[in-house]
Amino acid sequence: EAAFLATRGCPFSCNYCYHIFGQGVRYRSMERVLAEMELLKDQYGAGALLIADECFTARKDFVKELCAQMIERKLNLEWMCYSRVDTIDAPMLEAMARAGCNWIGFGLESGSPAILKAMNKKTTPDKMLAAIRLARQYMGVSGTMIFGYPGETDATVRETVEFCAEAQIRPTLFYLQPYPGTQVYEAHKDKIIAKCGSLPQYFEQLNDAGDFVVNLTDWSDDEAFTKWQQTASTLHTMSVLQHWGKQGIRLLTGEGEA
Repeated sequence: EAAFLATRGCPFSCNYCYHIFGQGVRYRSMERVLAEMELLKDQYGAGALLIADECFTARKDFVKELCAQMIERKLNLEWMCYSRVDTIDAPMLEAMARAGCNWIGFGLESGSPAILKAMNKKTTPDKMLAAIRLARQYMGVSGTMIFGYPGETDATVRETVEFCAEAQIRPTLFYLQPYPGTQVYEAHKDKIIAKCGSLPQYFEQLNDAGDFVVNLTDWSDDEAFTKWQQTASTLHTMSVLQHWGKQGIRLLTGEGEA
């Protein structure tokens, strides 16, 4: 498997995103994208590709043309991509599936309307659910969630868990890391520095949101960390039960183990 970029940037304005390539999208030429795909397959033996663009599906005409060219050139590659729920439709998904796309990952981030609004996601749980169900007709689907956004409460966490249960999806559950330059960082910079000691000390702790770094909820740090871990455990349990049914219950309880 190999990863590459067909585009750089994202046209959306989520408050937690640091826009590593800046606002807006820059598109590589179709020929260069296809040439790199062929290089990765023929010279490096890649049988599967991750198109690691922030939002590969931002422009439907680009995606459909690329898919048509992949089919015409008989690339015969399996591939995956990242997307937003408000950038897909059935004709594009069908073209992607025919060109070898077998997985799409959505940035979902919360099942709570209030948290989605605070994040400036410009979507709703109902729209996310519809997109997941549509995409699942053509390919595998997964998503990400962010725990601990300012305003997170037991009620908003419950909404996220209930959404995942209805969508039958087990997301990767990150803890919010307010990266410098983001709106959520600027809004809470004083609190972040007070909690971490200094700006350099905060920078030293930042990573890819896989760790608990700073708590911007009204819970204590211990409460926030515990609730994050409990939510991750709940989502895992739901996933096992949804996928394995009664066998999943035995796996979770240890029944039937030698």
